[in-house]
Amino acid sequence: MSSSPIMDENTQQPSVLGTRSLQDLQMAKECRASEALKIKDQQVRMLTEQNIKLLSSLDRTEEELRTFQLEKLTIEEENRNLRQSNFDLQAKTKSAEGQLIELRSAYEDQESQLSTMTAKNTELFELLGAEEANISRLKQEFEQCKVESTGLSEKYVGLVHSSKEAEDTAKRLSRDNSLKADEIRVLRLEVEQLKQKNSELSIKSTVELDTAHEQLRVRKEKQYQLLGKLQSQEEYIRQAEDQSKEFEKSIRELQQKSSELQAALQLETNARMSQDNSNRTMSIDFQTVSAENKELSSRLTGMEQERLKLEAEVRDNGEQLREMAEKVFQLLERLKLAELGKKKSTEALAKKEQEIFAVKKALKKMAEDVLDMKKIREKLDAEKRILEDQLRGLKKMNTQLAQKLKEETKVRLREEEACKDANEKVQTLDGRLAFILKRLQTDEENKLIQQDDLEKKETQVQIMVQKCEALQNKLSIAEENNRDLSNKVHQAEKELKDAKIKLDSMEQTRQLEEENAFQSERKAIQTKETGDRHLAGGQLRFFVDNRPSLGYLVISGKSPKDKAWIEENGCNAFLRKISKSQNATEAFAKKIAELYGVIVLGEEKVEKAINDLKSRNNDLEKLDRELDKMQTFIYSEEESKRRILLRYVRAVKASVSLGEPGCEEDRKEVGRVGAGRICLPDSSLGDEEVHVIVAMLRNNRTIEELQLRSNYISDDGARAIAAVLAEPSAIKSIDLRENNIGMMGIKAIAEALERSERVHKVFVHPGGKIEALGATEDVTASETIALAVTTACVVDVRDNRQKTAGEKFIVSNRLRGLQRERPAEEKAGHSNKTHSSDERPSMSQSPSTKRRQRKKKSNMILRPRPSSVGSRRGRH
Repeated sequence: MSSSPIMDENTQQPSVLGTRSLQDLQMAKECRASEALKIKDQQVRMLTEQNIKLLSSLDRTEEELRTFQLEKLTIEEENRNLRQSNFDLQAKTKSAEGQLIELRSAYEDQESQLSTMTAKNTELFELLGAEEANISRLKQEFEQCKVESTGLSEKYVGLVHSSKEAEDTAKRLSRDNSLKADEIRVLRLEVEQLKQKNSELSIKSTVELDTAHEQLRVRKEKQYQLLGKLQSQEEYIRQAEDQSKEFEKSIRELQQKSSELQAALQLETNARMSQDNSNRTMSIDFQTVSAENKELSSRLTGMEQERLKLEAEVRDNGEQLREMAEKVFQLLERLKLAELGKKKSTEALAKKEQEIFAVKKALKKMAEDVLDMKKIREKLDAEKRILEDQLRGLKKMNTQLAQKLKEETKVRLREEEACKDANEKVQTLDGRLAFILKRLQTDEENKLIQQDDLEKKETQVQIMVQKCEALQNKLSIAEENNRDLSNKVHQAEKELKDAKIKLDSMEQTRQLEEENAFQSERKAIQTKETGDRHLAGGQLRFFVDNRPSLGYLVISGKSPKDKAWIEENGCNAFLRKISKSQNATEAFAKKIAELYGVIVLGEEKVEKAINDLKSRNNDLEKLDRELDKMQTFIYSEEESKRRILLRYVRAVKASVSLGEPGCEEDRKEVGRVGAGRICLPDSSLGDEEVHVIVAMLRNNRTIEELQLRSNYISDDGARAIAAVLAEPSAIKSIDLRENNIGMMGIKAIAEALERSERVHKVFVHPGGKIEALGATEDVTASETIALAVTTACVVDVRDNRQKTAGEKFIVSNRLRGLQRERPAEEKAGHSNKTHSSDERPSMSQSPSTKRRQRKKKSNMILRPRPSSVGSRRGRH
């Protein structure tokens, strides 16, 4: 009874513990649930607060957007105002630039006028100095003429004495000539005798050559005999081959018999032992025979080596002997098989050995014959060498005799030429005496004429002095005017420089302000427009699928390309991962950050590309401006060069032409009458300038020389020069070295010279020099007309090179740049000067119009009308 209550107490204690643990668990769960609810409430509160903040921030952003839009409108209005102001400033700058251009043109005109005035002043001073020098020269010449008249009278007396002495010398020379003629006859007779001796020597040499040929024929016959012997030896070899064939047939029969005997031997096994003994003895004999055969083979190889040294005919025999030896070896091998059969093969071997000894004897005989042939050939070679030495000696004798004859003939020809020269000198002395007498008469007449000319020139000098005084007064007035103009020009230049500096500063400040405003506007607009564009583009291309059957959000595209792009980039896979993971917001945020980074990088790259494009466009604009400036500068230089060239050619023509009317003003460019020569080396002349020079030289009989070395003349310019040479002209030499003329240009010049009336024959020397020969009439003292050959014209086209493809391309581009149209201001300025532009070719016209004008106005340039004299004077 005492143990039962104790047991009850023990059972009650665990039950109470279990109930307490369950209650504690329930209380813990409730506490956790309450804490979780509190946490959720707090999260909800935080989310609500965040939503409120987001809504407030959205309101603020909307207000900021409105304010930004208002600011944008105001900024756009300001931009419009600024653009209008910019347009106004640009118009003002353009007007200022036009004024500057006009001022520059006026300044250039003034400079050109000043340069012309200074040039004219220098020319007038030079003319005055030249006239004073001419007056002093005329006085000196008049005094010299008096002195020369007295000297001529004295010379006349001396010439009379010299004429008498010349007559005496002429008589002596005639006697000497007669003696020399007799000596020449004697020399001719000696030459004929030498010729006869040469003919006899040639006959002897022919006879000796015939004997040598006969000896050679005899030796050839001996060689033919030796060849016959060789052919007989070849026949012996052929017979040996026939015998070997017969041996082969017998061997075949033996082989058949041996096969039959083998069948019998199979039946007769008892007799094998005796046959074995006999076979052993036969093998010993066979070994001895094989040793002898080896010795024979070694001897044959030695013989073959000796035969290789012989000529081609003996080599053929050696090859045939080799074949025989090979056949013998084959026979021996077959005999081995036959000897194993029976004793009868021994008889065949003995016979074959006898045949081999016979062959050896024949080979020995052949070797002896070959040695004899070698000796004979060596003798023939020695005889040939002797004959060749004899022939060489004869040739040397003949060459020596021929040299002696040539020297003698040269000496006699020199003597004949000396006689001819003496006769010609006598004739020239007679002609000179007659010429001197005529010249004395003409000198006396010229003295009277010069006295009259001196009186006329004195009157002309007085008139020129009066004109010079008037011109000096005009020059002093012009110098004062030039000084005033130069002062005004300097002041205008200073004002222009100040205006340029101000304009540059204004433009720089304006450009900086515009760039800053434009960049700020562009950045604000780009940030707004890029978001709107991306959103609009995304809404048009992609959409979100919220179907509950899928279990998660899915992005799909409207076009198949967009769907493929989504699959390639793994957008839906990313959404699946996020739907399964617990921290979806962090993954979304990371993805969005990555996308924003990519967008920003793309925008930065676009901005860099835009900036690069702008910088490149600015560089291109600068280069275009520089090119325009260079082209205008080159154009002005080319036109000034053209004008200078025309003035130079006209001045040269005026200096040479004494009687052409209307050349007084042009003659002042040169100042004196000189030679008909146009010198333009290293002047960078092209085909167009050559066409101008050619147009000026048409129908001209005064200019004799053209120097156009080291220029850029091609085949086209050469054809133009050829057209002038084909016509009647006075040109005697043309220098076209170091240009770009090819074979076509040289051919055109040569053909043109052939068509010319004054040319009879044309020679084109290697290198490019062209020489044209003509004929002139000379009247001798006996009033007989004689034709003398002279060089009518020489054209030097050496050291020329044709242009490469790259050089032609550069020149074509240069010409295109030069042929561009002038600016509007230059056109307006030149439209008022139609007379001057019509009279001379200009660079602004196209090549086709220039060629037409050249054809129409070539005669007008060369033969000016009286009405055009005033315009020409105005130009100069």
